[in-house]
Amino acid sequence: MLLIRLTHKQLEAARRNGARSCGPKTPEGKARSAMNGFKHGRYVKLACVLRSENKDAFDDLLQSLIRRFQPADEAELNLILDLASIDWRLARIVAAESRILDVKIDVQTTAFLAARERQLTFQRQAVLNQLRQLRRDWPLPAPQPQPVESEPVDPEIPAATEPGEPPVTARPEAA
Repeated sequence: MLLIRLTHKQLEAARRNGARSCGPKTPEGKARSAMNGFKHGRYVKLACVLRSENKDAFDDLLQSLIRRFQPADEAELNLILDLASIDWRLARIVAAESRILDVKIDVQTTAFLAARERQLTFQRQAVLNQLRQLRRDWPLPAPQPQPVESEPVDPEIPAATEPGEPPVTARPEAA
Protein backbone atom coordinates (compact mmCIF):
# COMPACT_ATOMS: atom_id res chain seq x y z
CA MET A 1 0.00 0.00 0.00
CA LEU A 2 1.33 3.38 -1.04
CA LEU A 3 1.17 6.05 1.63
CA ILE A 4 1.24 9.68 0.61
CA ARG A 5 2.23 12.14 3.27
CA LEU A 6 0.63 15.55 3.06
CA THR A 7 2.03 18.65 4.63
CA HIS A 8 0.03 20.62 7.15
CA LYS A 9 -0.47 23.30 4.50
CA GLN A 10 -1.84 20.75 2.00
CA LEU A 11 -4.22 19.29 4.58
CA GLU A 12 -5.59 22.73 5.42
CA ALA A 13 -6.10 23.53 1.71
CA ALA A 14 -7.92 20.21 1.22
CA ARG A 15 -10.20 20.98 4.17
CA ARG A 16 -10.98 24.46 2.82
CA ASN A 17 -11.74 23.10 -0.64
CA GLY A 18 -13.87 20.29 0.76
CA ALA A 19 -15.92 22.74 2.80
CA ARG A 20 -16.75 24.71 -0.37
CA SER A 21 -17.98 21.64 -2.25
CA CYS A 22 -21.67 21.12 -1.49
CA GLY A 23 -22.70 19.23 -4.60
CA PRO A 24 -24.65 20.39 -7.63
CA LYS A 25 -26.77 23.52 -7.36
CA THR A 26 -28.81 23.53 -10.59
CA PRO A 27 -31.73 21.15 -11.27
CA GLU A 28 -29.81 19.77 -14.27
CA GLY A 29 -26.75 19.10 -12.13
CA LYS A 30 -28.83 17.48 -9.42
CA ALA A 31 -30.59 15.25 -11.97
CA ARG A 32 -27.24 14.24 -13.47
CA SER A 33 -25.83 13.53 -10.02
CA ALA A 34 -28.91 11.49 -9.09
CA MET A 35 -28.11 9.10 -11.94
CA ASN A 36 -24.67 8.26 -10.49
CA GLY A 37 -26.04 5.26 -8.61
CA PHE A 38 -27.58 3.59 -11.67
CA LYS A 39 -24.82 1.13 -12.36
CA HIS A 40 -26.77 -2.05 -11.67
CA GLY A 41 -30.04 -3.50 -12.89
CA ARG A 42 -31.37 -3.35 -9.34
CA TYR A 43 -31.88 0.41 -9.73
CA VAL A 44 -33.40 0.21 -13.20
CA LYS A 45 -36.89 1.28 -12.03
CA LEU A 46 -36.16 4.94 -12.68
CA ALA A 47 -33.37 4.53 -15.22
CA CYS A 48 -35.52 2.82 -17.86
CA VAL A 49 -38.00 5.70 -18.18
CA LEU A 50 -36.66 8.30 -20.58
CA ARG A 51 -37.30 12.00 -19.99
CA SER A 52 -39.67 12.07 -22.97
CA GLU A 53 -41.71 9.12 -21.62
CA ASN A 54 -44.57 9.05 -19.16
CA LYS A 55 -43.27 8.04 -15.72
CA ASP A 56 -46.85 7.63 -14.46
CA ALA A 57 -47.49 5.04 -17.18
CA PHE A 58 -44.41 3.12 -16.01
CA ASP A 59 -45.63 3.33 -12.41
CA ASP A 60 -49.02 1.97 -13.54
CA LEU A 61 -47.26 -0.94 -15.26
CA LEU A 62 -45.19 -1.62 -12.15
CA GLN A 63 -48.24 -1.50 -9.87
CA SER A 64 -50.15 -3.88 -12.13
CA LEU A 65 -47.26 -6.37 -12.00
CA ILE A 66 -47.08 -6.00 -8.21
CA ARG A 67 -50.82 -6.69 -7.95
CA ARG A 68 -50.49 -9.68 -10.30
CA PHE A 69 -47.50 -11.35 -8.64
CA GLN A 70 -47.92 -9.99 -5.09
CA PRO A 71 -44.22 -10.09 -4.17
CA ALA A 72 -43.78 -11.42 -0.65
CA ASP A 73 -40.35 -9.96 0.06
CA GLU A 74 -37.64 -7.66 -1.30
CA ALA A 75 -36.08 -10.39 -3.46
CA GLU A 76 -39.37 -10.95 -5.28
CA LEU A 77 -39.98 -7.21 -5.53
CA ASN A 78 -36.57 -6.75 -7.21
CA LEU A 79 -37.53 -9.38 -9.79
CA ILE A 80 -40.83 -7.58 -10.38
CA LEU A 81 -38.91 -4.32 -10.89
CA ASP A 82 -36.70 -6.08 -13.45
CA LEU A 83 -39.78 -7.47 -15.16
CA ALA A 84 -41.43 -4.04 -15.34
CA SER A 85 -38.26 -2.55 -16.80
CA ILE A 86 -38.00 -5.25 -19.45
CA ASP A 87 -41.68 -4.94 -20.38
CA TRP A 88 -41.29 -1.16 -20.64
CA ARG A 89 -38.26 -1.45 -22.93
CA LEU A 90 -40.01 -4.09 -25.06
CA ALA A 91 -42.93 -1.70 -25.54
CA ARG A 92 -40.47 1.04 -26.52
CA ILE A 93 -38.91 -1.25 -29.15
CA VAL A 94 -42.29 -2.12 -30.62
CA ALA A 95 -43.18 1.59 -30.82
CA ALA A 96 -39.80 2.43 -32.39
CA GLU A 97 -40.18 -0.40 -34.87
CA SER A 98 -43.58 0.97 -35.90
CA ARG A 99 -42.13 4.45 -36.42
CA ILE A 100 -39.23 3.00 -38.41
CA LEU A 101 -41.54 1.04 -40.65
CA ASP A 102 -43.73 4.12 -41.15
CA VAL A 103 -40.82 6.23 -42.37
CA LYS A 104 -38.87 3.35 -43.93
CA ILE A 105 -35.60 3.96 -42.11
CA ASP A 106 -32.63 1.76 -43.01
CA VAL A 107 -32.61 -1.99 -42.56
CA GLN A 108 -29.72 -1.97 -40.07
CA THR A 109 -31.81 -0.12 -37.49
CA THR A 110 -34.70 -2.54 -37.94
CA ALA A 111 -32.33 -5.51 -37.57
CA PHE A 112 -30.85 -3.98 -34.42
CA LEU A 113 -34.32 -3.53 -32.91
CA ALA A 114 -35.29 -7.10 -33.77
CA ALA A 115 -32.14 -8.42 -32.08
CA ARG A 116 -32.75 -6.23 -29.04
CA GLU A 117 -36.37 -7.41 -28.85
CA ARG A 118 -35.22 -11.05 -28.86
CA GLN A 119 -32.68 -10.27 -26.13
CA LEU A 120 -35.25 -8.53 -23.92
CA THR A 121 -37.81 -11.28 -24.47
CA PHE A 122 -35.22 -13.82 -23.36
CA GLN A 123 -34.39 -11.69 -20.30
CA ARG A 124 -38.09 -11.40 -19.46
CA GLN A 125 -38.50 -15.17 -19.54
CA ALA A 126 -35.38 -15.56 -17.39
CA VAL A 127 -36.79 -13.16 -14.77
CA LEU A 128 -40.10 -15.03 -14.70
CA ASN A 129 -38.18 -18.31 -14.28
CA GLN A 130 -36.15 -16.77 -11.44
CA LEU A 131 -39.35 -15.67 -9.72
CA ARG A 132 -40.84 -19.19 -10.05
CA GLN A 133 -37.60 -20.77 -8.79
CA LEU A 134 -37.39 -18.34 -5.87
CA ARG A 135 -40.93 -19.16 -4.80
CA ARG A 136 -40.28 -22.89 -5.21
CA ASP A 137 -36.89 -23.02 -3.43
CA TRP A 138 -37.56 -20.40 -0.76
CA PRO A 139 -41.27 -20.52 0.02
CA LEU A 140 -42.40 -18.11 2.64
CA PRO A 141 -44.38 -19.57 5.51
CA ALA A 142 -48.11 -19.26 5.15
CA PRO A 143 -49.45 -16.40 7.23
CA GLN A 144 -50.79 -17.61 10.57
CA PRO A 145 -54.46 -16.85 11.10
CA GLN A 146 -54.92 -14.08 13.59
CA PRO A 147 -57.41 -14.76 16.37
CA VAL A 148 -60.50 -12.64 16.05
CA GLU A 149 -61.49 -11.02 19.27
CA SER A 150 -65.18 -11.44 19.85
CA GLU A 151 -67.19 -8.50 20.98
CA PRO A 152 -68.63 -8.60 24.47
CA VAL A 153 -72.12 -10.08 24.49
CA ASP A 154 -74.88 -7.76 25.57
CA PRO A 155 -77.18 -9.75 27.89
CA GLU A 156 -80.11 -7.55 26.85
CA ILE A 157 -79.88 -8.64 23.18
CA PRO A 158 -80.83 -12.29 22.49
CA ALA A 159 -78.32 -14.23 20.33
CA ALA A 160 -79.25 -15.86 17.01
CA THR A 161 -78.82 -19.63 16.82
CA GLU A 162 -77.81 -19.72 13.14
CA PRO A 163 -77.14 -16.95 10.68
CA GLY A 164 -80.40 -15.87 9.12
CA GLU A 165 -82.55 -17.34 11.93
CA PRO A 166 -84.43 -15.15 14.39
CA PRO A 167 -82.85 -14.67 17.81
CA VAL A 168 -83.76 -17.09 20.56
CA THR A 169 -85.78 -15.28 23.16
CA ALA A 170 -85.37 -16.14 26.78
CA ARG A 171 -88.40 -17.31 28.64
CA PRO A 172 -89.49 -15.01 31.41
CA GLU A 173 -88.67 -16.58 34.70
CA ALA A 174 -91.55 -17.49 36.94
CA ALA A 175 -91.83 -15.46 40.05
